[in-house]
Amino acid sequence: MRSGQAVRIAYEVLSVDEGRQVASGTVDGRDADLFGLQDRFAASVAEALAADPRQAVPRPTAPGGLDSAASQESYLQAIGSLQ
Repeated sequence: MRSGQAVRIAYEVLSVDEGRQVASGTVDGRDADLFGLQDRFAASVAEALAADPRQAVPRPTAPGGLDSAASQESYLQAIGSLQ
């Protein structure tokens, strides 16, 4: 949401497997400091998920690995459904 120079980002993180909300929050800032707002947003989400924002988030692995033909096909189908 934006009002004048003020910007508010509201977010919800959902667990599809569990069918529930696992985290939510808001981050407020000014449009003149969008990169700082982005950093605070990322830190807020990481904190809400009880993660250390300085640590890399592990990549999920699919059966057969991320480089398998089935994994790539699933990715292309997902991208196609977004268009």
